[in-house]
Amino acid sequence: LGVDRGVAVTRVEDDGKTAAGVAPGVETEPSLASVENIGISDEDVVHVSGADLISEAGARVLVHWVLGLPKRTTVVLAATPAIALVDPQILTELLARVDILTMNIRGAAVLSNILADIPGVGSVSAALKKGATVVRRKGKLGCIITQDDKDVAEIPAYTTTVVDTSGVGDTHVGVMCAALLQGYSLVEACRRANAGA
Repeated sequence: LGVDRGVAVTRVEDDGKTAAGVAPGVETEPSLASVENIGISDEDVVHVSGADLISEAGARVLVHWVLGLPKRTTVVLAATPAIALVDPQILTELLARVDILTMNIRGAAVLSNILADIPGVGSVSAALKKGATVVRRKGKLGCIITQDDKDVAEIPAYTTTVVDTSGVGDTHVGVMCAALLQGYSLVEACRRANAGA
C-alpha cells in the first residue's frame, strides 16, 4: 500500500524523562531521485539523523547524496542511540564528511563503542575529518563544543521546570541548524538551541 507500518512508543516518566521504543517500518526509505532533486547550495545546512540511517538501503542513498554535496555545505549528523543499528561502514563513510556531529551522552557512548571496534578508526575524533566540530548535549548541564579534541566552549543550559523531554534533542538540533543558516556562530547557535530545548 506504500504506507509505513511500524510503531513508535514513547514512555514519559513523572520527572519528564522519556524512553522510546521503535519497531521497524516507522522509518521511510528515500530514493536517490527524491534527494538529488533538492537544490543545495554552499550556504545550506543539511541535517542527517542517526534514525535516518537504520534502513541500510535508505542509509546508502543518503550517504551517497551527502558525499556529493558541495564542499562548503555544512553537514550536521545527530548521532542518536539508533546508530547502534547502522552498518558501521556506512557510518564511517558519513562521519568523514560531517562538519558538525551532535549527540547526547547516550549517543556519544554508543558511537564511541561502535568506532572502537573498527580497525583503523578506533575513536570519534579519528573518524571525523580535520576541523569537524562535536556538540555534546549534556541535558541540564547544557552542551560542550569540541574541535580537534579540544573544548572550544561550554554553554550552560537554561533553568526550567521539566515536564516532558520528548523532542528535546530534535529541538536542540533544529534550532542550532536554523541559527547557523541565519549566520550565527556555532557558539551562539548552541546558546539559542539550549534555550529552545
